[in-house]
Amino acid sequence: MIVSSVSADTLVLENKDANWQPILDERSGTLTYNSVGPGPFEYSFSATGLQASTAYTLIYYADENPRFENWGGNPALYLGSGTTDIGGSLSFSENTDTGDL
Repeated sequence: MIVSSVSADTLVLENKDANWQPILDERSGTLTYNSVGPGPFEYSFSATGLQASTAYTLIYYADENPRFENWGGNPALYLGSGTTDIGGSLSFSENTDTGDL
């Protein structure tokens, strides 16, 4: 018998200043994703407070040490994209093959 499980997690994304402190405004995003399970990376993403009628891309960028200083070693991985509505809201879902993260 094969048993598999899927665990969903939610990450709230906030824009930050140069010191990595959250900027508390109307702009934020929510990423709900499968953190454990077989198959592709399944997620849904929604955001509010963005520029209206604008294309946005969601990427994964692997951390390197030191985490907040070294951004240059790993390429970004495209996860998905969408265009905001006239109110600046965005929502899309994808199943993306991310390989072994």
